[in-house]
Amino acid sequence: MKNFKTMALCLLAVLGLYSCGSDKNDDTKEDANKVYLVKSLTITEDGDYEKYTLTYDNNKITKITIVDSDGETYGETYSYPSETSINCKSVDGEGVITMDASENVISKQEGVFEGEQYKYTYSFIDGYFSKENSRENYYFTYTWLNGNLTSKKEVFGGGQYENTTTIAYSDIENNTNIDFYLWLGCGADPTYTIQFMKNVSKNIPSSVKTDGGDIKTITTTLDEKGRPSKMVFWDTTYTFEYYD
Repeated sequence: MKNFKTMALCLLAVLGLYSCGSDKNDDTKEDANKVYLVKSLTITEDGDYEKYTLTYDNNKITKITIVDSDGETYGETYSYPSETSINCKSVDGEGVITMDASENVISKQEGVFEGEQYKYTYSFIDGYFSKENSRENYYFTYTWLNGNLTSKKEVFGGGQYENTTTIAYSDIENNTNIDFYLWLGCGADPTYTIQFMKNVSKNIPSSVKTDGGDIKTITTTLDEKGRPSKMVFWDTTYTFEYYD
């Protein structure tokens, strides 16, 4: 894939709440507890951009179309031959995503991209993303607190080296199908949605700090339904659209 992105997946948990009262109050309650699907993400940096548009069928991603500032169009398609297997294809390769049938979370992703084989394995604890392996002696671990992803640790060199990123959160509830921190810098990576993860962070991230680095603020603009319409992190702007 190109500049901003990586190949991956996602998983979608829909929240439901029954309430009594007038029709108007019922509608308000439903909107307040609705999980909105991301329709598009535009990543802008140094005057260049990539726009990812996501197509769903029954809340499952079937296609990601990418258009960049050079006018190129590319992307991936997803098909579902079984409950535990998802096929992904692009002009540069193809792969298979494997779901854990007992936990309904992603367990593995493997295939060929640009002539090279790749394999990712994923681990979860109580439905929360805990570890991602992409190659030997190189992996990420994730820590959660109060329903939010609070740290990401990169481990490499056979465990000799570590980089830890700490994430802080605002009081704004996340009413979408994605984990916003994991999407920052990753493009429209469906791996980091509730379709494949069961749990995404329940709040909107407010800042990020890496080992030995300064705290970097995430500036967020909300739309009329309380969803992030724009986020600015470092020198990159992320603009979101949603399916209503």
